[in-house]
Amino acid sequence: MIQHQNNRQLVRYSINGFINEAFRVIEHGKRGLMSKDEALDELWELLINIDYEIKSGKQVMTETLVN
Repeated sequence: MIQHQNNRQLVRYSINGFINEAFRVIEHGKRGLMSKDEALDELWELLINIDYEIKSGKQVMTETLVN
């Protein structure tokens, strides 16, 4: 049980990291420090990572309920 709680906590921290990075990318794109295409590509990758982390976290919680 503790292991699953720790996994959820790690997922939460990594999602926060991805979101913070997305804000940084948006800021750089708006200030012209990176091209708009490069910013969109990075945001796309971050969204995919966030989606993966959320789905992985749900799977961990589902496994906990089944056991």
